[in-house]
Amino acid sequence: MEEHKEVKLAEFMTNDLNNLQTSTWTKLSNPPRTEGHPASIVVLNDGKAVCTFSGRRNSSGTFTASSGVFIYDPIANTWTDVSDNGMHYWTKDVVIDPNDPTQNTWYVGVFSGWGGAPNGLGGLYKTTNRGSSWAKLTASQFDRVTSITFTRTISIRHILQQRSKVCGHHLI
Repeated sequence: MEEHKEVKLAEFMTNDLNNLQTSTWTKLSNPPRTEGHPASIVVLNDGKAVCTFSGRRNSSGTFTASSGVFIYDPIANTWTDVSDNGMHYWTKDVVIDPNDPTQNTWYVGVFSGWGGAPNGLGGLYKTTNRGSSWAKLTASQFDRVTSITFTRTISIRHILQQRSKVCGHHLI
């Protein structure tokens, strides 16, 4: 049986990065449900941060419901869980739609697990209201989406990264 060592990661914030090595860093509180496994962080134009937390497995190898998408409000020093139920086990990257000046449209890659609750949940999810509601854009052909990127053309063509392959996929 493969041995898994627990690694705790944390989110830190600084307001004086320009001071380089003498910058002051503050550890943020943990978002609800998470177990210290941040995957990606994007700071929005309004100063809030959207962060994904990725999958965790317990000692028996079962995925825990500790994954998802969270918004950090630095003024209130609070986290809000805006995850779709399909994101609770193995969320990957969050990408803000560069064509939305309000930064309300996000895309999130999610992996399916193997065995148990995470099965069949993977794919590409989209919100147009900062996580108040989500739509799953992919069917079962994409069960492990890592990320998405946008081309610089006017067409609505996105590139999905699935496992270690890059697959072109048109979304309408």
